[in-house]
Amino acid sequence: MHKNLAQLNMFSTLLNWKIWLIPVLLSVVLIGSSYYSYLLFHMLAELFAIIVGMMMFVVALYTYPYSRDNFLLYLATGFFWVAAIDLIHAFTYKGMAIFPVESADTFIQLWILARALEALLLFSAPFFIMRRLRAGYLFAVFGSIAVTFYAIIMSGYFPVMFIEGEGLTPFKIIAEYIICTILFFALVNLYRHRQTLNPVMFSFLSVAIVLTILSELAFTLYIDVYDLANLVGHIFKLFAFWLIFYAIIRLSLKAPYKSLQTANRSLQTTSSLLMALRDGIPDLIFYKDMDGVYLGCNQAFCDFTGKSTVSDIIGITDYDLFDIKQADFFRGKDLSMFKSNHSTRNEEWVIYPDGSRVLLDTLKTPFQDAEGNVIGLIGISRDITESRLAKAKLDESMARYNDLVQHIPVGVYLFRFHADDSMAFEYVSPVFCKILSVDEDAVLNDVSIAFSATHPDDLDSLIQCNNAAKLSMKPFRWEGRFIVDGETRWIQIESDLSAQDEDGSLWSGVVIDITKRKESERKAAVLLQALENAGEAALITDQNAIIEYVNPAFTKITGYLPEEIIGKTPAILKSSAQDPSFYKVLWETITRGEVWHGTLIDRRKSGDFYPALMSVAPIHNNEGEITHFVSLQQDMTEYERLENQFIQAQKMESIGTLVGGIAHDFNNMLAAILGNVYLSKLKLEGQPEVSEKLESIELLGMRASEMVKQLLTFARKDHVEMNSFSLNNSIKEAFKLAETAIPENIELVCDLCSENLIITGDVTQLQQVLMNLLNNARDALLNVSQPSVSCTLRPFEAGDEFNKAHPGLKGVQFAQLVIKDNGGGIPSEHLHKVFEPFFTTKGVGEGTGLGLSMVYGAVQSHGGLIELESEHGIGTSFYIYLPLTEAEEEAEKETSSIIQGQGETILLVDDEDNVQNTTAEVLHSLGYKVLKAGDGKEALERFLTHQDEIDLVLTDIVMPRAGGLDLATAIRKLDHDVPIIFATGYDKDQVMASGNQIDNSVIISKPFSFNKISQLIRKMVAPN
Repeated sequence: MHKNLAQLNMFSTLLNWKIWLIPVLLSVVLIGSSYYSYLLFHMLAELFAIIVGMMMFVVALYTYPYSRDNFLLYLATGFFWVAAIDLIHAFTYKGMAIFPVESADTFIQLWILARALEALLLFSAPFFIMRRLRAGYLFAVFGSIAVTFYAIIMSGYFPVMFIEGEGLTPFKIIAEYIICTILFFALVNLYRHRQTLNPVMFSFLSVAIVLTILSELAFTLYIDVYDLANLVGHIFKLFAFWLIFYAIIRLSLKAPYKSLQTANRSLQTTSSLLMALRDGIPDLIFYKDMDGVYLGCNQAFCDFTGKSTVSDIIGITDYDLFDIKQADFFRGKDLSMFKSNHSTRNEEWVIYPDGSRVLLDTLKTPFQDAEGNVIGLIGISRDITESRLAKAKLDESMARYNDLVQHIPVGVYLFRFHADDSMAFEYVSPVFCKILSVDEDAVLNDVSIAFSATHPDDLDSLIQCNNAAKLSMKPFRWEGRFIVDGETRWIQIESDLSAQDEDGSLWSGVVIDITKRKESERKAAVLLQALENAGEAALITDQNAIIEYVNPAFTKITGYLPEEIIGKTPAILKSSAQDPSFYKVLWETITRGEVWHGTLIDRRKSGDFYPALMSVAPIHNNEGEITHFVSLQQDMTEYERLENQFIQAQKMESIGTLVGGIAHDFNNMLAAILGNVYLSKLKLEGQPEVSEKLESIELLGMRASEMVKQLLTFARKDHVEMNSFSLNNSIKEAFKLAETAIPENIELVCDLCSENLIITGDVTQLQQVLMNLLNNARDALLNVSQPSVSCTLRPFEAGDEFNKAHPGLKGVQFAQLVIKDNGGGIPSEHLHKVFEPFFTTKGVGEGTGLGLSMVYGAVQSHGGLIELESEHGIGTSFYIYLPLTEAEEEAEKETSSIIQGQGETILLVDDEDNVQNTTAEVLHSLGYKVLKAGDGKEALERFLTHQDEIDLVLTDIVMPRAGGLDLATAIRKLDHDVPIIFATGYDKDQVMASGNQIDNSVIISKPFSFNKISQLIRKMVAPN
């Protein structure tokens, strides 16, 4: 819509009535003259067209050098020849009697020629808008065409257009229509090129073409040279020519003249402006001729020389203004500039009329006339006194700045992103080069040197950061790694835009080595992570004890979340277990700058109290002032439990040591008693009553021996015969034996797992463990209405919590044996005593108090663990854990018969006389010779004397002067083969390791079975 309105506006000029005034007046004159003489009308009409055509050519030709309007030149040249043909056409008009023509056909033929040439001219003109034309060639081309067709017409070879009395021929009418068609396409072509045409030319020419079409259509009705169609056609032609002529005059004459007027006014304005500008400039402006005579200056120069106006300066020289020395200096500079014929510049000290001395920066340049001849000079002087002083101060400031840049611990640089996407350093400080270990000249010449030192893993991020800054023009900050002298260094780069121009952007920045800071941050992160993951509670307060940080362990121990405790003081944890003076001492200690250590009772969020081991330390700043306090606290609940358990274990160990000492003496006495009983039975044949008594004594002695073994088992002072066996089968056999001793009213359940659980241990001892526990359970059910006992065996895999709770227990796979009853339970005050020897809650004669002690010792000697759970009124449960093994070995069965000796000699060594004499007599009864010794030293002397006679050595282990092991070691140096039997009333485990180091030796416990000792001696003396 807007486009169409713009096109219509181009035709608005045609609405001005002044444009149409002349053609309308001419039309009135022509129409009036037609009534007087049609010949006069025709001649005037054609004459107007001829004059217009000629004037078009003249105007276009002489304005072309300035306008360079190719379209106008092309159009005007063509119309010149159209006007020429119209001139001949007018002279050949019927009745003019200038050319010898007999009919109207000739001048009609010339009319058609002129109109055809005009139509082709209007059609082709737009194609030459942008083409460079030569007026002479163009004139010749159009002239050749016009002359050629003129010759054809005048020679009679052109088709007939008009026949007298008949009118126009068909050829003539068709030619008119063809011309109209060409004009139509000329209008279309003109419209297509409207963007390159002046809007006035486009609008006027478009209307002229339309009027020309109407003119030609009128001539298609031509019948007689004097008819109305002829009149109308000429009037339309007149209007068409006038519009084209008016457009040319307006564009070539009126418009330029108007522009010239505007330019003249603008020039006058500019001149005034320049004068005002000249006089307003504070610099001194002057101009002289070749002789140094001033031609003019600005007001500043007048003021400088002490003159009032420019007229006071014009016509005088430097010698009229300055002293001769100063004037000679100025004249010398002028002549030097004239000689070089180039602008010169110099600094000169000048004294003002008021006596002040200033430094002028003067530029002098040649002043030329229109022909380029030098006719003088133009000079400009500027007072640079202050700027020179400022420059001196700036230089001094820059020197201080450079000194600062070179000594600050950060690298400084200037970096430019060029407009062609290249980049370069424009300045790098010495510290920059030192930090990155690069050469200053090298990095200024090649920016890639600095980038090449970037760690390969961080190079992409640095490039991306640079590119992002280049696009956004915003400051950037980057941290990354550089490889400097083979070491990885952390570098921080900060840069900001300093300037931007057509050459790109300039950035200033700093480079900082932050390796130490990064290491400190890493250590701080590790320390923080350590605090976060520590098992001890950690809290940090300010100097006023306001909590600022707590770790997760603090929350786990106290129950307080960080948001609940931060901002408060540690007083929230206080309990009533400490006196206020306790906290006063703590606060005084840490505020003195010392570390406080101690234990206390604190209170959890739930209100429960808990024991804690705590240390509080002050944190100082660089000035030594206390800024914070850090507290580490450890929950001692578990440690107190372990401490109590350790104390109990120590007590049990002490009891075991006591039991071991008692067992040694008791075993020696039993050995003597049982030996004498054995000898007495041999000599009392035929006295059954006495033999019966002796057997009763022997039975009691053996029971006493078993009791001692139980004591040693509890104290882990006796060695058990370890073999691999199935715990399932062993428990099943023991359970069957125990069933006979358990009343039928007690529900007895034995639940054994299907997996075959193999352990290494003493079958008899573990069966005794089960029977003791079942008997205790039976006794605990005496007053229970629905008594029940269960025995459960399951495999058990130890987890982290189990191992943590029992650090001394080795292994992962265990057999778990559980004996449970629903009796009255064990009172809580007795729970820590049940495994102590001789402790019992049974009545007199109902128990020895060694049952659970033996159970505890047996489990310990098998590398296992026993735990107890009991609740009053609910029942008691014993949990036994025994380590599993993979192999199962069969124990060798022994016989019960006595084997007699063959007179071999035995060296018997014992420090107890009763044991020595009794054992010697028993050995004699078995058919052996006996050499006796009271200790190891005496025994060694006997062995040296009777070495060849002695077949076996039977020795006690613990004796005065020299023990059994020392004796055996000395004997082995003399004889590597003699068998040695160690007999001891102490724990065999104490000498097991050393005993095994003695070849061909065994260890037995006192009192020993004479059947077993007889078999053992024969086995060692005569192994075959």
